[in-house]
Amino acid sequence: MNLSTISKRMNPVNVLVLGVLGGAVPFLMYLWNFPTSTDAEAQQFAHAPSFATWVFLLSTVFSFVTIILIPSWKICNELYSEVVKENRPRNIKGMLMVSAVMYPCVLVALFLLSSRVFILPNDEFMKELNINFAVVYFYSALGFYPVMFCIVLINYMAEIMSNKINLVKNNKKELPIFIQEYLDHRNLLQICLITNGILLSLNPIITAAYLSIWREIGVFTSQTFPAQAIIIYGLIFTLLLILIYVPTYIALTNVGRELRDAMYPLDVDMLEATMKNRKVLDELLQTNIGITENLKSGFFTLSPLVSGLIAGLLGFK
Repeated sequence: MNLSTISKRMNPVNVLVLGVLGGAVPFLMYLWNFPTSTDAEAQQFAHAPSFATWVFLLSTVFSFVTIILIPSWKICNELYSEVVKENRPRNIKGMLMVSAVMYPCVLVALFLLSSRVFILPNDEFMKELNINFAVVYFYSALGFYPVMFCIVLINYMAEIMSNKINLVKNNKKELPIFIQEYLDHRNLLQICLITNGILLSLNPIITAAYLSIWREIGVFTSQTFPAQAIIIYGLIFTLLLILIYVPTYIALTNVGRELRDAMYPLDVDMLEATMKNRKVLDELLQTNIGITENLKSGFFTLSPLVSGLIAGLLGFK
């Protein structure tokens, strides 16, 4: 697995240009000819103190998705091609389709939750907002899906690599290639965790800013502001991220441990030398992740919940 696609696209010029282009979209959507309605409520919404903050957060999402969009789909396609060579395409397509259904299901669950908790006006202006929201969710999904698919495909690659261990463990030519491929997949998995952690963590903050606008125009009061619902939003996105990431992380880590056990099985007669070799290989394969790396992974896994807590309890009260 070659990660050069990321490094080529992540140079400062590309990031700046793509970020500016993507970030400009929400400003055009919500600052140019918005709202079309001349109702007092619509005008109050567009001139509320938190409106600019809300648009800026949406701009951050669009900017981030635009930056990762092309590299993530290219890497996903490359990874899919590798997996298809070793597995049955029908099984892989079925699993990707099941994974793809998860995100809309989460959005439906959040919509049903919001319909019970958030009592918002139901008029022409609200319909205009809903249309714009549909654009936001669709574009966010374009960035979320390829990263999620990569995590699912890495799980398949872990199974494929596990089956190759006995073939490469004594092959001096193939073994370094195998180890490098394993490390590339570990690095890609960490990148996927960080990427989706950032993307999902922005959702509760954006929701809090959106509801804060309605509070400022009188729909909510400080006492009725649904802070708990925002925390639940963060919890739901956190669970989604954990369910996607953790199984693949465990499967890939097990591949490294299987390779270690195959190369240096425990030998009572040479226990000291064996343990030393196993420790060196553990460090190379990163199967003995330290507390710092665990905290780093844990932070990005829990980042949607953390952002929900911050937004619900501190930022928009």
